[in-house]
Amino acid sequence: MARPIVHSGSGARRLDSRERDRGAGAVAVGAGSGAAMANLGSLYFRCERVAEYEKWWRRGAAAGDVTSMYNLAVVLEVRDRDEAAEFFRAAATAGHPYAAEKLQGLLTGWTRSGAPYIAGIF
Repeated sequence: MARPIVHSGSGARRLDSRERDRGAGAVAVGAGSGAAMANLGSLYFRCERVAEYEKWWRRGAAAGDVTSMYNLAVVLEVRDRDEAAEFFRAAATAGHPYAAEKLQGLLTGWTRSGAPYIAGIF
């Protein structure tokens, strides 16, 4: 498989594997992409690196990324219900499809379908 090409001020060149693995994501995160921050947080979540995924989801949420808001709320709801409610509310307002139901469950203990609410479930 050919290596991807990167274009820079000095012309185009092929990325080596280390650059390819961190390059595009680093550029997007550095540019303030909330979606890139959400993706980086999700990567750390899969690696169970709590401090890292929380940091990147907080940054993504601050950049206005709805996925970061929702993901952060889900992990916060088991330890800080008030802060989780803030992020669920923000995600719902921004149009996340499940955030309003999660907020309702967090506040009432029940989902819209009438099932008991369970915290920490994406």
